Amino acid sequence: MNKLLLISVILFTLFSCSKQEDVTINKLEEEVGNFFPLNVGNYWIYQVSQLDTNGNSTFQKIDSTYIVGDTAINNNVYYIFKSSTSLFYTQFLRDSSGYIVDEMGQKFLYQMMTDDTLYTNLIKTFNGDTLSFTYRMMRKPPSLITCVLGDFIALDAEMTRYLPFTGRTDIGHYFYSSSIGLILRQDFFTFTGKRTEYSLIRYKINNP
Repeated sequence: MNKLLLISVILFTLFSCSKQEDVTINKLEEEVGNFFPLNVGNYWIYQVSQLDTNGNSTFQKIDSTYIVGDTAINNNVYYIFKSSTSLFYTQFLRDSSGYIVDEMGQKFLYQMMTDDTLYTNLIKTFNGDTLSFTYRMMRKPPSLITCVLGDFIALDAEMTRYLPFTGRTDIGHYFYSSSIGLILRQDFFTFTGKRTEYSLIRYKINNP
């Protein structure tokens, strides 16, 4: 009887530990982070450079993005983004159940660590031929990304553009880190073999 009781206790313990481990793993895979803090007064300062296909970098300028206020659009509150280098740049963004979207509904980021197509754009000629097809997809798992400020674990909202007439596929990256926001942006390579990179230098996040 004692042996039977001992075996039962051991089996129960093993089952409980195994079950707890599964729950923990699932929780880590589904963890939601604030990868794009939205508060008035937040700002991000970037070093803007030109990169060639060999990784050589040429400094261009310093740029910053900041949240100047908020406004209501279609009964939703959007945060107003401005840029230090463009007087005409204005962007409206909000958090919609983990998606970062603009006033037109375009999705820029999903704060869950899953492969998810956020945006597609198909451009055709008058004859119906495809000129380009672009889409944005969240990539997993998060990876260690280096920017000017340092090394951070970040999610990649990857952009892909396909040009059928040339057979060319270009990849761009938007890396977001929890409690910070966009730490590194790498645009598509142009036909000259260069692309623009925005690397975070400094930031400020205000408490809500």
